[in-house]
Amino acid sequence: MCNALPQATIPAEDVQAQFQAVAPAVAAYDPELPLSGAKLDGKFLELVSPVIGDDPARTMLARLWSLE
Repeated sequence: MCNALPQATIPAEDVQAQFQAVAPAVAAYDPELPLSGAKLDGKFLELVSPVIGDDPARTMLARLWSLE
């Protein structure tokens, strides 16, 4: 199974306008707007599960939340 990331082509003549059209207004990692625990869990699982599998990712997530 291929886990290739989606790709987009942006015309060179108007890169700035094209980028603004698809860029989120506020980045999810903005320290002024931190992610909730549930959203952070979802983002972690979305990024880690394809690499190590769903069960190991959930186990790792639980261990990370148990750290002090």
